Amino acid sequence: MPIKIIKPPEFNGYITTRNKVAAKTAYCDHLPIGRWKNKVSAVLVYWPLEDIPFGLQVESAAANFFVTEKIISDPQILEVYQIVSRWNPCTTTWKHHPLLNPVPAGCTTISNTTFQTSIGITSLVQGWITNREVNFGVLVKFKDPLIDDNIISIYGGKGCDSRFWPLLQIQYPTPQQITCVCESRTIEETITVETSRNKNYTTAVDIMQFNYTYLIYNSGVHPGCAQLQISADGASWINQTNLEIIAPKQSVALTANNMARFARIEYSSLNSCEDTIFIITLQGCT
Repeated sequence: MPIKIIKPPEFNGYITTRNKVAAKTAYCDHLPIGRWKNKVSAVLVYWPLEDIPFGLQVESAAANFFVTEKIISDPQILEVYQIVSRWNPCTTTWKHHPLLNPVPAGCTTISNTTFQTSIGITSLVQGWITNREVNFGVLVKFKDPLIDDNIISIYGGKGCDSRFWPLLQIQYPTPQQITCVCESRTIEETITVETSRNKNYTTAVDIMQFNYTYLIYNSGVHPGCAQLQISADGASWINQTNLEIIAPKQSVALTANNMARFARIEYSSLNSCEDTIFIITLQGCT
């Protein structure tokens, strides 16, 4: 199945009980989560989804982080929470953090041997893509953030090594390949007309869907004239070609340079009292 990787995050930073604003931590290589020497930390992450097609069916989605440092006495549960309110990195602190969905969007277990952690958040990402939920990002913290000397650091998106940037991985079904079977349509009509000194016209043909050509053969003994006309409504006509003089036993091909719904041929004798016979064939295909 196809996989979409989004990295680095548009924003990642951390907040701590020392009341540091998130914006000041956005450029840190390492982002702490947990408690160390009475300082408790959590990480804020935002991945943009503008490039994901609206309504895409998600098979699975996971937030992935790479652990650079860790001091953990026992395996701990790392949780991801949906942010449900607007927030500004320049004013966001531990005491003034954005509103969170109280139910974790996903969780995983961290131990002293963990290097990469993947937290499934399929339902949340599907909600973002369908606009059922608003994407304000997520907050990552331990289930029990107050355990003493229990901390990890994850690589941030501003680090030098792009292999370890936080990433959002979205897996979706392989798009169904639909074979388009388009049946080609054709049109072919042939009529025989006799010219006169007056202008005459063939019956207007609804030609919109066709690429077409009029072929006119002068089977008589006198020259005649013909030109192609087109119309949007079958009432008002404009000349689409120059007036062609067709010598006896000669042919011309007339093709429109512009599109219109209707087409017809205007024809007449070149000289008075010298009528001739035109064989007019219309051929086209979709």
